[in-house]
Amino acid sequence: MNSIYISSKISRLLNSTPIFCFRHKCYNVATIFCPNCQEAKYCGRECQLTDWLVHKRDCETSRIDCKDIPLANDDFINQFISYFDQTFANYALIANHHLSKTFDKETIVFKIHSEVVDQRFKFSLLEIVKYPVLYLSNSDLKNNPRMIRAFQVVQQWKVSKSQGHEACLFTIFELVNPLDEELRVFSLGQSFSIPLIYKLLEKHQAEINEMLNVNTTNKLYSFKVESTIESIYTGGKVDLVNDFLLTTAGDAVNILDLNDSTRREIKDDSLVTCFATTKDRIIIAFQNQLLKTFDFELQELKSYKVHEAPVLVMDTKSSLVATGSADSTVKCWDIEKGHCTHNFKGHAGIVSALKFHPSKLILASGSDDCKVRVWDLKKKSCLAVLDSHVSVIRGLSFSGDYLFSGSRDKVINKWDMDNFEIALTAPTFESIEALEIVQFNDALAVCTAGESGVIKIWDYETGELLKEQLKDKNNSHEIASLIYNPNRDDFQLISVTSDQNIHLFDLKDSKIKRVRQIAGYNEEILDMVLTGDDNHLAVITNTEQIRLYDVETKNCNIVYGHSDIVLSIATSFDGKLLATGSKDNSAKLWGIDLDSETQLENTASFVGHTGPVTAIAMSKLSNRFLITASEDRTVKFWPLDNLTDPKVADGSLLGVFKGHKRGIWNVKFSPVDQVIATCSTDKTLKIWNIRDYSCIRTFEGHLNTVLNFSFVSTGLQLLSTGSDGLMKLWNVKDGECVGTFDNHEDRIWAVAVNKSESMVFTGSSDSTISIWRDTTVEEQEEKNKDEDARITKEQDLNLFLKRKDFKNALILALQLDQPFKILTILNNVLSERIDKESILGSTSVDQFFTSLSKENLERVLTYLRDWNTHSKHARVAQLVLGLIIKNTDSQKILDIPNSEQILESLLAYSERHLSHATQVVKENYLLDYTLERMDALI
Repeated sequence: MNSIYISSKISRLLNSTPIFCFRHKCYNVATIFCPNCQEAKYCGRECQLTDWLVHKRDCETSRIDCKDIPLANDDFINQFISYFDQTFANYALIANHHLSKTFDKETIVFKIHSEVVDQRFKFSLLEIVKYPVLYLSNSDLKNNPRMIRAFQVVQQWKVSKSQGHEACLFTIFELVNPLDEELRVFSLGQSFSIPLIYKLLEKHQAEINEMLNVNTTNKLYSFKVESTIESIYTGGKVDLVNDFLLTTAGDAVNILDLNDSTRREIKDDSLVTCFATTKDRIIIAFQNQLLKTFDFELQELKSYKVHEAPVLVMDTKSSLVATGSADSTVKCWDIEKGHCTHNFKGHAGIVSALKFHPSKLILASGSDDCKVRVWDLKKKSCLAVLDSHVSVIRGLSFSGDYLFSGSRDKVINKWDMDNFEIALTAPTFESIEALEIVQFNDALAVCTAGESGVIKIWDYETGELLKEQLKDKNNSHEIASLIYNPNRDDFQLISVTSDQNIHLFDLKDSKIKRVRQIAGYNEEILDMVLTGDDNHLAVITNTEQIRLYDVETKNCNIVYGHSDIVLSIATSFDGKLLATGSKDNSAKLWGIDLDSETQLENTASFVGHTGPVTAIAMSKLSNRFLITASEDRTVKFWPLDNLTDPKVADGSLLGVFKGHKRGIWNVKFSPVDQVIATCSTDKTLKIWNIRDYSCIRTFEGHLNTVLNFSFVSTGLQLLSTGSDGLMKLWNVKDGECVGTFDNHEDRIWAVAVNKSESMVFTGSSDSTISIWRDTTVEEQEEKNKDEDARITKEQDLNLFLKRKDFKNALILALQLDQPFKILTILNNVLSERIDKESILGSTSVDQFFTSLSKENLERVLTYLRDWNTHSKHARVAQLVLGLIIKNTDSQKILDIPNSEQILESLLAYSERHLSHATQVVKENYLLDYTLERMDALI
C-alpha cells in the first residue's frame, strides 16, 4: 500500500479548509493520482474513499501527488483537533509515510512505518484517550511489542482519563487472518463507529489475548516467591532410598523426591561428615562426633557420641551401622539400642571405605594405609589383611565369595574370600574413586569411575573393558562416587561428579544411557534467559556448563561445550536459538530442541575475540545477526546467514551516553519507545533518549550496585536487581519505586521475565534461583474484598447508631479500627445516659468494655492512652479506664505486649489530670465560701 487515503467527511466537516498533506507537511486539495491509467479524478475533498478503493483494485500501483505550499497554520490544527474531540466518528487512514510535528499546547504526533507500528497521538489538554481505536497489522502480532501496547491501551481506555496521558490511536487497514467478517470490512478502509469497535473487541477478547499472549492488567505491583531452585549438594555422601535421593549440603541432609522434585531437609548446628540409610532410618554423623538417628518423618530418635575424630565413611546392614573414622578405627553400632557392638583397630591411617557382606557377618574396610582388612563380626576379630594396592582404597564391593577393591593406584583387585588371595588384577589406567558390582548385558560386571569423569564397565571374569560412557565435550569433572540400585526400571546407576552434579543412568540394553541430570550446586549464578515457550530456563553459573531447567518440574539438563567459564547468554526472538559467550574467548550458537536427548546442539562457533566474551545479544526481530562484546574492547557483529564460515561485519560509533558516575553493568532497549536504559555501580538506573543521547530520567533507591534489570508492562515499568539482594519495581513515567522484594542473601546478578509477565526469575550469588509469581490481580481482588467488607461494616455502623444500638456500633467501630468514631459514640452515650446507674450511661456498653478479648483490650488501652493525653477527652478515657481496671483481671492486662509502656503513659497523664482537678477543687472552696458569706449578708 503506497497511497494516502483521507476520509471525505473530514473535508466536508472543515468546510473550505484545505486538506492537510501528510507527505509534504502542507495543506491543499490532495489529488489522488493513478499513474497506471493516468486518471486523476479522485481527490480527498470531493470523492468518497470507497470509490478510490474500487478503482485501486483495478490498478497495480497508485500514489499521491500535491503541490508544495506553506505549512498548515494553527487555525487548521485547532479545527483538526476540535473535530477529533467532538465526534471521532471517522478517521484518516495513513500508511507508509512519516510525519512528526509538535505544537506548544495541543500536540499531535504521527509516526507511521510500513512494518513496525509506531503511531501515536499525544494530547496534553484533550482527553482523546477516551476514544482509542484498535489496530491490526499484517506483521507478526506475537513479536510486535507496539501491538501489545496498543491492545493494553484499548483495554485501559475507561480507566485512563487523566490529562497528559499518552494514548495510542491505531487504525485498522489490513488483517492477514481476520477474526471475523465484520473486521474484514475494515481492511477495505471504510469508516466505522467507536461503539462497533468495542463491540468487536468484547466479542473477540479471548482470541486477542491468546494471540498476543500478554498480561492485560494495567501494571505490575506485587510479586510473591512461588518456589526456589536451591543447591542440594555441596560434596560428601549421596544415597538412594526408594524414590528419595539423599544428599549432603553443609550442615544439612537434603531429601529430594525424584517424582515431583520437592525437597525436605534435616539440619543441625554442626557440619555433616557422612550418613547412611536403612529402609526406615537415616543415620547422620556430624563433625562434633555425634551420631544421630532420624526416621523419614524427620523426627530425631537417638543421639550418641561415636569416635574421637569425624566419621568419614558408613555402611548399614539390618540394624547395624558401621562407621569409619579419621581416628583409624572402625566401629559397629546397634541402630535401635544406640550402643557400640564392635570396635576394630588395626588400620594405620584414615578409614576410606567400608562394606558389609550381603549374606555373611563380615565387614571389609579400606584405608589410606593401602590395605584392606576383613573383620569377623561374630568373633570380633580381623580375618585377613589384604595387602596389594599401593594407594588409598576408594571402593569395596562383595559379590558371592569374592571381594572387589578399587584404588587410586589405577587397578582393580578381585579377592577370593576362601583363601584371601588375589584372583584377578585388572588395570584401569585411571585413578579409581568409586566401584560397584552391577548387572550388565544379563551378567555380572564391575563398574568403576574416577578421574576421567566417565563410567567404565569391566568383565567380571576377565577384567576386560566392556563399555565406556561417551565423554562430554570439554568435560573436566571427575566422578566421586557411584550408587547402584537394580530394582528400578527408569535408572539403575547414579554417579556423583566432583563439580557437585548428579547423573542418573539406565544400564539396560547394554548401554550407559544418561536419562536425567540433577544440578547439586549452582555456584554463583551469573545470568539466565527463558527459552522455548518460556517453559525452560537457561542458566549460566561460575562454570563452563549451561544448565537448562524445566520450569515446571525443576529437572535440569547440563550441557557442555565451552572450555572455560560461560559469562554471557542470550536467546533469539522466537526462543529457538541460544547464544553464549565465554572466558575461552569464543561465542557459540545453540539450536534448541527440547524433545531431543541433549536439548541443546552446538550449531556454530564464533572465534575472533582476543579476550573473554563478556556480553552477547541477538536480533529481536529476526535471527539475522549476533553481537558480541569482549574484554579486548571490541564489539563484533556476526551475520548468521552463513554459519559454516561466520564473518564479522564493520560498524561505526553513532553516539555516547554520558551521565553515570561509575561503571555500567547492563544496557537494554525499550520494547516500545526509542530509549535505552542502563544500570550502574553508582546505585542508579537511567533512561536515555537515543536521538540526542540525553538522560531522560534517573531512578534512585538501591542501596548498592544495580546489576541487572528488565522492561516489563510493555515498557511502562522497570524491574531491577542489585548487590543489596533486592528486586525493585519502578514506574518509568514518574520514576517511583512501587515495590521492593527480598528473598536472596547475596547480590542478584540475573533476572528474567516470561512473555506473559506472570513469572519472574532471579538468580543470585547465594546459588539460589527464586521464581516469583505476579500477585497484582490477587492482591487487588483481596483489597477490593476488604474494601467492600469495610463499606458494609460502615453502613451497618451507621445503621446501629441510628437505632441507638451502641454496643454493636462499638463492636464494628473497633473492628474497623476507628478510635475517633468510638470516642464520638461514648460521648453520645454519656450525654444521653439511657441507664442512670451505668458508669458510661448504658449497661450494654459497660458490659462491652468488661468482656474484651486480649487483642481488643490491647487496642482499647492504646486508644485510651492517646485520648488521655488531651484534657478534652480525659473524662471519657478515665471512665473507661476505671471500668476496665475494676472488672478485668490484672494478669490479663500485664500479659498484653507493651503493657508496661501503655500503663506508664496512662499513669503520667492521669496524675497530671488529678493534679489539675485537685487545683480546681481548691479554687472552688474560695468561691463557695464567698457565695456563702454573701448569702448571709443578704
